[in-house]
Amino acid sequence: MTINNKIRSKNIKNFFKTLNDDDNDDFYGDYQLMHLDNKGNGFFKTPLFSVRQLFYYDDENCTAIATELKLIVDGVNKFKDKKFQENYDLNFIHDSVFNEWGLREFPRFTIFKNIKRISPHDEVIFKNGEIIVKMNNYIKIPNSFKYKFKNDKKSLYDEYFNNLEKFVEETLNYLKPNLSKIRLGLTGGYDSRLALSILHNICDKLDITLECFTAGNDEHPDIVIAKEIAKTLNIKHEHIQPPNNKSHYPQNISEYLGTFYKSQGDYNSNDWQPIVRKDTELDIFFQHGMDAYKRYNMNLLYSGNRWFAKRVLRNYSFFYPLFYTEHEVFFAFSYCNNENVCNDWKDFVYEVLKRSEPKLLEIPIVGDIIPNTNIKPYSTGTASNFHPKEPFLWDPQIIKKGLSNILRENIEKKIGIKGKLLLKIIGLNELDFFLNQNIFPIILEYRQKKSKIPKVVKDLLKVKKKSPYPHVKTFIEIFENDPYSIEKRRMPILMDFASAGNMHSFEQIEKYLFNE
Repeated sequence: MTINNKIRSKNIKNFFKTLNDDDNDDFYGDYQLMHLDNKGNGFFKTPLFSVRQLFYYDDENCTAIATELKLIVDGVNKFKDKKFQENYDLNFIHDSVFNEWGLREFPRFTIFKNIKRISPHDEVIFKNGEIIVKMNNYIKIPNSFKYKFKNDKKSLYDEYFNNLEKFVEETLNYLKPNLSKIRLGLTGGYDSRLALSILHNICDKLDITLECFTAGNDEHPDIVIAKEIAKTLNIKHEHIQPPNNKSHYPQNISEYLGTFYKSQGDYNSNDWQPIVRKDTELDIFFQHGMDAYKRYNMNLLYSGNRWFAKRVLRNYSFFYPLFYTEHEVFFAFSYCNNENVCNDWKDFVYEVLKRSEPKLLEIPIVGDIIPNTNIKPYSTGTASNFHPKEPFLWDPQIIKKGLSNILRENIEKKIGIKGKLLLKIIGLNELDFFLNQNIFPIILEYRQKKSKIPKVVKDLLKVKKKSPYPHVKTFIEIFENDPYSIEKRRMPILMDFASAGNMHSFEQIEKYLFNE
């Protein structure tokens, strides 16, 4: 759809002719389109921010791009003769384990060596059959947007809001013949509240059934606030209670492998969900709160096309980009200017709710405050983020077998024979060395002759005693206000990677999981 709220031309030739116009900047929403003529010339086009992924591989025999990482892994000969762990990328695994939510050192890497990400803001063209990728390290905000943001923010928001409402109304009306209802996941935070504020009135107008649901135990802050929101807007709300009031965590190797199969390394079993192999209930569209308006720096943009992208599309091929387009990103970057930490984007929430559903400004946000209101937070962000879960399976032997190459590579690039001998004497192994970041500085001080053996031994024994990582197979539970919650969250991530470490293809994983 264009920003003038017209459904794109159904004549595909005219459509691609419009797309090929370098000055064309008129499309609204999320899309991924490729044009290639019989001379090998063409282009690949996405908006500057998108949930759709693209991967790139190049060697002396072939160059490939694919929307699914597994298509390259299963399709390129160089991957077929090796176990996955022989092609795993140590830097990506380290980033995934230690920078799960933080600043990634290697945001363009994937779980597999030599397969890199093409971000939506990159450029891809085809010239005489050759794939040319220009990787950009920053996004360009249109000058017209920057001018209005600086000089006339009110009219900018009015224009944005009008376009947003028209886009949602036109597209939902277009989908309506095949749509029985919309189910929105509702929490006590910003994202789903914004989505509801737009969908509520438009669904009423178009006579589309809108329902909300929230998962958690009775006292969870999300449940309390979600019920209040639903009551205020007179919307049907379903409270989904997990068995024994605890969400599921992997109990066996197959459940970890299922996560890896769906995520391809981009999210992990801390967000475990069962595998759904095909779209079900095709007449129902499931919507979640989206947060492009919070993605105010490049690290958050990369994350949006990695973790969020794989997670939101893990069970469904359909995606509705409400509050997840480049237009919200323009606001985020304009407020925060690519800063590492910034809260100014919250003004966006106020401006949208003021125009869509002002009543929702009077209901507290869990653990936070909406600007320009006097409404105090409900509960805390920490309480909101904690959902009781079952204990998860931890098996060091599975990791040692499934990640032996990675553990060996990690230790050999950092310490020598004497350091390894010290660890062996103390009773620490390659897995301890990877997980416990306090070990390497102690060994390094010894190698630099800043510490003597007695002190090194004493310090290593202290680290070993305080380690939260068991050496035996067991089940680990994360408790509320758990002092080791961060360390414990790292363990399922390694279990995911290890579960597939000795596989040779995704096809082999499918045969294992689905008995095909």
